[in-house]
Amino acid sequence: MMHKQFTLRFDDAVYAKIKQIAKAETRSVSNLIQHLCQLKIQEYEREHGRLDVSEEELSDL
Repeated sequence: MMHKQFTLRFDDAVYAKIKQIAKAETRSVSNLIQHLCQLKIQEYEREHGRLDVSEEELSDL
């Protein structure tokens, strides 16, 4: 599995809060953001059904 890297912008207050949460959960900021995204995807799929990703979509990344 390949990992994608991209720039994400937060205002200072949001970033400071994310850092606090990450520290409290013994995670890096990056790992916390990845974890929160995975939780949101799971929540979305519970409500709306599974999201399938085609080989074409993966190759476009």
